[in-house]
Amino acid sequence: MANLIATRSSLQNQSIINFFTGTSLNVIDYPFIEIEPISSTPEIKKIIDDMHLYSKIIFISSNAAQCFKIISEHHLIKFADNVQIFAIGPTTKNELSFLNKKIFSPIDQFDSKTLLELSEMQNVTDESILIVRGVGGKELLKNELEKKQANIAYLECYQRIFKLIDFNVIANYSQKETLYILITSSQIAQHFIDQLGLFENPDQIHFDNISFIVNHENIAKELSVFECDIKITPTLDPEKLQSLCID
Repeated sequence: MANLIATRSSLQNQSIINFFTGTSLNVIDYPFIEIEPISSTPEIKKIIDDMHLYSKIIFISSNAAQCFKIISEHHLIKFADNVQIFAIGPTTKNELSFLNKKIFSPIDQFDSKTLLELSEMQNVTDESILIVRGVGGKELLKNELEKKQANIAYLECYQRIFKLIDFNVIANYSQKETLYILITSSQIAQHFIDQLGLFENPDQIHFDNISFIVNHENIAKELSVFECDIKITPTLDPEKLQSLCID
């Protein structure tokens, strides 16, 4: 039986665990990161009160969508009549189904650069655009949209908490059969590398038995320091993971 270490938050891991229960793939719920929602601060309240002023709202992750849903359960939100909602990819788009609105999203590549190439993002001069994200996210979207003379605001609705990684767990699984490790952000990849540098017995980890599964080539580049297989898939639905992990 192959093993898959799911490193996202426990909430995100649950759908994968449920899908593979009783199959030949053993999913290990081992988050390298936890997501802490932020649903009520003066800054969030002001953004919610001004929500009707934004012509475009961009959700940069499924975490952003999930945490915005929590906010919507505690606040009355009034969108502009012509508001356009954008999602960074299909998983985020699915999480936004509760809005009952059309969601614009890239089709093939799921990142900020591709989202910026959408036709709806070309003529944004003087538009007020809201980016829903976690605390301390990357500035690419904001910087590029401001170059196009758009007015940008953030709704930061969660914070990332990186956890200590017990590499004895990974070493143990790597000695048995093929071990897949799911890494879904460059930040988690770098956290993995940094934590490994603190592990006293790195030789106990059999990287020749490990395959990383990532959802972007940038993450693959981060992990290329290891001499092991890296599988890239833009979608992380359970059926796709099944095709990668179960022959």
